[in-house]
Amino acid sequence: MSDSAPAKPVYLFYHLQGERGESAAHPNACRLTCATPGRVTLSDVLSSFPLAGTSSFHFRFQIKVDSQALFMDLEHPDDVVPTVNGSVVAKVLRLGA
Repeated sequence: MSDSAPAKPVYLFYHLQGERGESAAHPNACRLTCATPGRVTLSDVLSSFPLAGTSSFHFRFQIKVDSQALFMDLEHPDDVVPTVNGSVVAKVLRLGA
C-alpha cells in the first residue's frame, strides 16, 4: 500500500478558434489522462482530446509571462505542456476535415 496521494486531475480548457459558438470566455473542458502523474505532455493532450480522429488540429498553449497571457506552440509529442493554476488552457485550430 502506497502512502502517496493520487495525482490531482488535470483539466484541459479549450476553445476552437474561428468556429461558431466557440469562445475563450466560455471554454470547453475535458479531463486529461497523463502517462506520468504531475506531468502533462503534448501526447497526453492529443490522446485525451475529445475531438481526436474527427479532424487535424493545431494547439496553442497558454503561458503566463509577467502576469500577461501568451500562447506557445509545441511540436514534439514528449514536449511538456505548460499549466496555468493547475490546468491546461489552449486555443485549438481545426486544420482540416
